[in-house]
Amino acid sequence: MMKRAVWSLVVGFLLVLTLSSCGAAPTSNEEKGPTIALTEGHGYAVKEDGSLWTWQYAGNHGANMPEPAKVMEGVQSVNAGFNTVFAIDKGNVLWGWGSNFWGQLGDGITDVATSTPLKIMEDVRQVSASGNHTLALKTDGSLWAWGRYDGGVFGDGRQGEGRSNSPEKILDGGVRFVEAGPGLSLIIKDDDSLWVSGSNDRIGLGDGTLETHDTFFKIMDDVEMASTGGWHVMVVKKDGSLWAWGENRSGSLGDGTTDARLSPVKIMDDVTSVSAGQLHSAAIKKDGSLWSWGANENGQLGSGSTAASPIPGQVMENVVCVETGYGFCTLALTADGRLWYSGYDGGLDDVTISDTVMQSIMDGVMIP
Repeated sequence: MMKRAVWSLVVGFLLVLTLSSCGAAPTSNEEKGPTIALTEGHGYAVKEDGSLWTWQYAGNHGANMPEPAKVMEGVQSVNAGFNTVFAIDKGNVLWGWGSNFWGQLGDGITDVATSTPLKIMEDVRQVSASGNHTLALKTDGSLWAWGRYDGGVFGDGRQGEGRSNSPEKILDGGVRFVEAGPGLSLIIKDDDSLWVSGSNDRIGLGDGTLETHDTFFKIMDDVEMASTGGWHVMVVKKDGSLWAWGENRSGSLGDGTTDARLSPVKIMDDVTSVSAGQLHSAAIKKDGSLWSWGANENGQLGSGSTAASPIPGQVMENVVCVETGYGFCTLALTADGRLWYSGYDGGLDDVTISDTVMQSIMDGVMIP
């Protein structure tokens, strides 16, 4: 009971993802981006008043944080890489903090980690952090990148290894969505085509090879959104079909096998949104049902067990948003404004406990 009471106190401050397509970039300044993010051992969420809060959910990542701490005010969306976090405020100003060894914060000054939000740039619509490099989409549709640029992740033909401590413009415009992953970058252009660049020699870039591409090349057309986790990529097309490629340990692709795929394979239909976690994935169908698959050692699939699953299984209904992130847990928001959780929540009460089914942890969550 003590564990549930403490967890309820924590999440009483929280607010989750936006819209029915949670991972999609806002298409105008009036729309918000995602309001929840999971990084290595921590969660971040935006409250209704625009304040951003953080809490710790993994007990093996330093001192416990049984209550959330306020980070900043006036926030409209948040995004996190492995240990780097970004927030876009209500004026479309981008702020960043966390790890900065490769200049992935983009503050233009140091490569030193910071716990204080630093102003990075203005007129930002969407941001995506991988941990080593960061992509940003400005309100004019231009693409910007910074951090570690080895392996062609900037997509501008740059070769060799190095870093950029300041944002650099990569494309002048025509981009509506960005997604940064380990060793690769994905963008969706205004015509809904998906383009990829990088050198990921573990999951490939979706072209059937493990070759490096230092400029963006097209993978497929008619794409709605994409999500990349630890070592796999999930793509939702405009027709609702879900596609995946990459490593497939524990069945994280959801194709019924544990075989790695270097080219996109179709997983399921009628999908509106997907979130690729470290080794598991979750998707929302058009009817509001939530499906999950992949690794499950901490009950993150919400299936009632800790057995991994290589095929999608339905978890719950009436879901509008889902987030898996880099952690071993899953957050889901239902249409009635209720937040649900499954997976690892050690560190909240000095006891390492996993919930294997989705638990209702708060009411009254805002749906933008």
